[in-house]
Amino acid sequence: MTSYPGVTNLLIMILVGYKLIDPYWFQSLSGSRSIT
Repeated sequence: MTSYPGVTNLLIMILVGYKLIDPYWFQSLSGSRSIT
């Protein structure tokens, strides 16, 4: 893993991007706003 630090960085970016486009996460955010 230390040989390819870029791979870890890319993995984190993909993970963050997936979280941002995750429908469930988006629905959760919208639901929280609706309750408020």
